[in-house]
Amino acid sequence: MSKMNSYRKPLIWVTSTIILIGIILSLSPFVLSLKPNPRSQQEILEIELSEVAEYEHKIFVMKPSKVSEIGTATHLYPGSGYLVIRGKSDKFFTYWLTTWKGNALLPESHWGQHGFSCNDFGPNLINGEISNESIISCNDIDVPPWGPIQWKWDMGGSNQSGQSPDLKRIKHKIVNRKLVLYAH
Repeated sequence: MSKMNSYRKPLIWVTSTIILIGIILSLSPFVLSLKPNPRSQQEILEIELSEVAEYEHKIFVMKPSKVSEIGTATHLYPGSGYLVIRGKSDKFFTYWLTTWKGNALLPESHWGQHGFSCNDFGPNLINGEISNESIISCNDIDVPPWGPIQWKWDMGGSNQSGQSPDLKRIKHKIVNRKLVLYAH
């Protein structure tokens, strides 16, 4: 019986070790899946901070608009870009936009149905600053009469009239004095 007890401790130790290794190996796929998907942080644009001054805004065109002639038909293809607004102390607001020749292409009822090409689309200044209370709108002088009512968004991207879709916010962060925009 004492010879059997002498084999029992190493056998328990080896069995416990094998079970522990099995548990760790079976849990590793679940633990590894908790890391963010690398595609979810795909960079879409990198901007030097100096390209947008404090309290200014700029549209960065990613896909230019184009006109295509097919036979007697003319097809207009809007582009896309990003509205970047810089507030105080490197506070940025970033949104996706449809564009036409570098201007914001504002919607009639959804982002695929375009109503107006706005040359000066951005926030109003409150006491000389861009703040969370600023309103994003078209500041052109030739805006249709219904435009100022329909095309107003808060800094969170929500349409204030309920007649146009919300702006699509784009995730971003500052890395090495660059503003980096992400796809998701």
